[in-house]
Amino acid sequence: MTTKTKIEPADVSSIAREAYIFMYPAVENYRTLYDGVVVREVFKINELVHDRKLFGPNDKLVVAPNNDTLYSKCFLDLRKGPAIFSVPAVTDKRYYSMQIVDGYTYNAAIWGSRTTGSDPGKFLIGGPTWDGKVPRNIKKWIKTESSFVFFLIRTGVSGPDDLPNAWKVQNQYKLQTSSPPLPDFIPVDSSKLKKPEFFSYANYFTQFFQQVPSEKKYYEKFARIGVIPGQPFDTSTMDPDFLKAVQEGIDEGDKIINDNQDLGGSERNRWSAAVNPPPFGTRAAMEAAYHIATKQYIVRAAAARFGLYGLDPAEAYYPTTTKDIHGDTYSGANGQQYTLFFSANQTPPVQSFWSITMYHADDIFLVDNSIDRYSIGDRTAGLKWGEDRSLMLYIQKDSPGKDKESNWLPAPDGTFVLYARLYGPTKEALEGPYFPPPVNKVLV
Repeated sequence: MTTKTKIEPADVSSIAREAYIFMYPAVENYRTLYDGVVVREVFKINELVHDRKLFGPNDKLVVAPNNDTLYSKCFLDLRKGPAIFSVPAVTDKRYYSMQIVDGYTYNAAIWGSRTTGSDPGKFLIGGPTWDGKVPRNIKKWIKTESSFVFFLIRTGVSGPDDLPNAWKVQNQYKLQTSSPPLPDFIPVDSSKLKKPEFFSYANYFTQFFQQVPSEKKYYEKFARIGVIPGQPFDTSTMDPDFLKAVQEGIDEGDKIINDNQDLGGSERNRWSAAVNPPPFGTRAAMEAAYHIATKQYIVRAAAARFGLYGLDPAEAYYPTTTKDIHGDTYSGANGQQYTLFFSANQTPPVQSFWSITMYHADDIFLVDNSIDRYSIGDRTAGLKWGEDRSLMLYIQKDSPGKDKESNWLPAPDGTFVLYARLYGPTKEALEGPYFPPPVNKVLV
């Protein structure tokens, strides 16, 4: 916008705030694409990349990475035709899931052991412009709203000794695609992601999205400040007062996202979780769950910031905790110790498995430690259970003693947060919903 613009600064700020929240998931998605494909070269377009080890503290591409499954992933470019993905028979009761994430980070579909079974099959993923016929041998298919989608397969691993078995499954995944020449991706400057230049990334990436009728009014509003799919947002040509108002709106929107880290969920025992309404899901499910559209966009943005590419609650349920039972922020500094005790009937109710993962509080990445343990759960080798099937976990920076190390989740020398993951939560777990027991501070 030039100095000739007639829109009032207060209106500019208000629209910028709303547009920042609305577009945040798309820009975070594009940042991940650009960083992963162009900068770090850990993702590819239309070609699966298999992780052969579980994530650790040096893996910092996506926030809150899990330490339970191997990832196979790529970005799909569906502009010239659909992708067909083939899976083998998975006969060892192994968990796996295929997640299709569209441009705005809605889960367009989740297929796998829970939803489509463990038999072999072929699955088709089409883009918004695809209008072809579905082949007869296709087990499931989906048509997405965006031409670029993130395709993420999780393959369960019971521990280091189980890795070769998981690799055999990964090696049998097959992906067929049409691969047009890639567009000229615009570089992402991470220092500009909370500046007016944010909207240049939004404009660029949303040109590959299908605009849905229910959101036409938002795009028309955002166009008043130059947020238009496929158009440049050149801050060098814009009036300083206009840019100042845009920045004020971005700052307000960013605070709103941070203030919604609980994703609109409920709380018990200082654990919080969102199930109904859900923080992740299809567009239809999210729109049906939230009666106020602006709240849905706030939760969608917060989910992209604090748990990008999370699964639907029916697939995986994520209670999180940032404070102990006394309301104090967790910290492993100064020898502080914590315990988490599950009585026999308090362990997470799941059909697959559960875990609790340790993250640094400031960036939600895994914590380096002397025993290379980043999560603990029902598949942890050597875990010691009580005679009555109760379970005591020790959470602290230093070893609780050799006799307790089997049940030790190492903490950093600083603040931390804990994420529980319930894969295949039971109906009762979601309807309750289930929350783990409180984490207790040990007086030392």
